Amino acid sequence: MFITQYCRAILKMSTLPIVVVLGATGTGKSKLSIALAKRFEGEVINADSMQVYRGLDIVTNKITDAERAECPHHLLGFLDPLRMFHVFDFQEQCLSIVERLAEQKKLPVIVGGTHYYIESVIWNVLLANNREDSEQEKVETSSGSDDLIGEFPREHLLDPLTHLTYVPTLELHGLLKSVDPETADTLHPNERRKILRSLQVFASHKKRHSELIAAQKAEAGGSSLGGPLRFPNAVLLWLQCDEDVLDERINNRVDQMVEAGLVDECRNFHKSVASHKSELDYTKGIFQSIGLKELHDFLMLSPEDQESEQGQKYLEEGLQNVKARTRKYAKKQIQWIRNRLLKRSDRQLPHVFGLDATDLSRWPEVESKAFEIVDTILSAKKPSVEPLPQEFRAEDVRSTNVCKVCERVFVSGNQWKEHLSSRFHKKRMNKQRKKLHALEVRRERPTALQTVPEPS
Repeated sequence: MFITQYCRAILKMSTLPIVVVLGATGTGKSKLSIALAKRFEGEVINADSMQVYRGLDIVTNKITDAERAECPHHLLGFLDPLRMFHVFDFQEQCLSIVERLAEQKKLPVIVGGTHYYIESVIWNVLLANNREDSEQEKVETSSGSDDLIGEFPREHLLDPLTHLTYVPTLELHGLLKSVDPETADTLHPNERRKILRSLQVFASHKKRHSELIAAQKAEAGGSSLGGPLRFPNAVLLWLQCDEDVLDERINNRVDQMVEAGLVDECRNFHKSVASHKSELDYTKGIFQSIGLKELHDFLMLSPEDQESEQGQKYLEEGLQNVKARTRKYAKKQIQWIRNRLLKRSDRQLPHVFGLDATDLSRWPEVESKAFEIVDTILSAKKPSVEPLPQEFRAEDVRSTNVCKVCERVFVSGNQWKEHLSSRFHKKRMNKQRKKLHALEVRRERPTALQTVPEPS
């Protein structure tokens, strides 16, 4: 009897490599992931780009030690806060954990709000660096090789966050245009992170990023976004919430974080960074956590000035900005899910099941529905809950378009069309036409000198 149940369990596990819990911040993702891991003897893999770092537990809203003890967790609070961690680092480590859990017949439950982390695992996308080649390049360049890409040593492009920090983004975009014009044409000159990544790929693989992406797209099941599904049987559980309710929940959560010591945590972190003589760059690593940048003006004051009327004003403004930015971030997360998981006509899409987490008093129903979905699919049955319908839309072709009238650059085809039909653009166009017309009138009108008759 026991052997039969065990064999069935193995069969079930082979049909479902991973469960993914996703959704906007404040919807209860961590709570549900722990419940699923306990129910199905699984383990949780964190997919939040800020929660991979040690410290700032309140700012990054990590689970408590008690919650963490309920089941094994991975990639949570393990990294030095002053180190960098990229999506391809997450992809490599997460896939290794998923493979190990599969061998142990345990269910991986991936959870987090950094949805492009999750995308890198579910689909065969991204290009890991050739680490051996990268190390060899460093040896060659350090031994006197003049291997340059543009004016930059290849070694600098392999580690751009160390060597290219102060290079203007426009200059980097120009470099990318010289080595990979096809990729450069799809990127806005201000998209620094993506520009650096494409240059890094070129330096590492010695091939254009556009070539490598084209090879992925050519795979069976490939799409405009890259390769096919890596885990076709993955189940995605999307915790949804009414927008007004979620906004209020986010505001209340920030208040609770303040009561739990948010300000002191930020203050201590600033002191720690200063002691290491590190730069406060709010575009990198854990410095991107919502709360640090927003409280910057307050935290830069002396302890005495922080208690002053002006200091308290800075604090209040900062906390209001934390709430506003968190609400905005939640909307971006929802938009990402819709655009990447439900609205891609050319892409292999997994089943996405919606779970309404608006009314927290009915949370047991949310868990029950999630259990039923996972259990029935593990049993190779069809769940009674239907997956969300796919909302196919026309593909957004990316190509650089420059509006000289408005002095703006667009790489999204949809945004370019919207701009051309916008009131702002039409107003500028009319203004320019009137200006040109006035110039033409001046040219055609005879001057005073031309109208005076010559003396006899």
